[in-house]
Amino acid sequence: MDNLKFKLYKIKNAKKNNNKQRLGDKKETKVFNSKTEKDRNIIIKSCIIVLVIMLVMLCVFFDIGKNKPNTTMEKISEKEIEEDIKNLYTTEELSEMTEKKSNPENVSKKNEVNNKEIDFSSKTLIINSNKELEIKNAQNVIRYDNYTFVKYETEELTEQEYNKYKNMDEVKTIEVDQIVFTEEDIEENAEDQKENTEQEIVEEQSRLGEYIKANSELTKQITVAVLDTGIDLTQQNILARIKDSKANYATSGYAQSIMDDNGHGTKVASVIINNTEDPIKVLPIKVANSEGKATITSTYFGIKTAIENNADIINISLSTLGTEKSEI
Repeated sequence: MDNLKFKLYKIKNAKKNNNKQRLGDKKETKVFNSKTEKDRNIIIKSCIIVLVIMLVMLCVFFDIGKNKPNTTMEKISEKEIEEDIKNLYTTEELSEMTEKKSNPENVSKKNEVNNKEIDFSSKTLIINSNKELEIKNAQNVIRYDNYTFVKYETEELTEQEYNKYKNMDEVKTIEVDQIVFTEEDIEENAEDQKENTEQEIVEEQSRLGEYIKANSELTKQITVAVLDTGIDLTQQNILARIKDSKANYATSGYAQSIMDDNGHGTKVASVIINNTEDPIKVLPIKVANSEGKATITSTYFGIKTAIENNADIINISLSTLGTEKSEI
């Protein structure tokens, strides 16, 4: 009988111990599940934050790339600059500017700020400022060094913005981009307005020749940059004296091609080559198109390219109709 009671007691205690162990397991399981759920929530929240940051970065990147091309003061590549300048105008726009420029009645309007005649037909402002300006209502904006080149849709808007920036303290100089021509093109368009006479051109060529002669003994090689319509690369007799700038800022021709599609640049380069010794090299930079037309803007970047290529002399056989002087 005592043995039976002992066995029953042992069975009851075993059941109690089993029940306690089960309760303990449930509590441990609940604790473990609680910790796992917290960790899971932390991981999910972290992933969401990372995704949001990535989305914001992508939006900022695509917004800058799409809506603000070339609007920083940082120096950009020559290829990007060339594309921007070539796309600033079309050949047709330069022809329209020429027609307006040739007719004084079209440009006789006096500007209300400085009371002088200004031709706004290019619809492009050239602003020199050491502070980055906020540009609005523009079709195209190019920033390089301290200069900002801004093209607008209409002449009226261009004049309005000109008057606004003219009065700003941070603006050092401001002018409207102008059409410039090769000497031959000026003769065809307005013989009576040609500023350089044949005698003056002869004197300029003579001074160039004297400079080359005086300096050719001091250095092994002199580079003469010719800012014009390019050079005819099929003329084998002059190719050995040519340094390819791969710079084309004109509205015609292929990108980075200095091939002459007008003829004037080749004539100028040939005169230099035929009247100098071999150490003299010519660096053609295409700033004028197939019609012999360029702008102050394309000429400016041509000069920058000449300087960056260590040119000793820069020859520019371009002029403008009228009496405007460029500050650039």
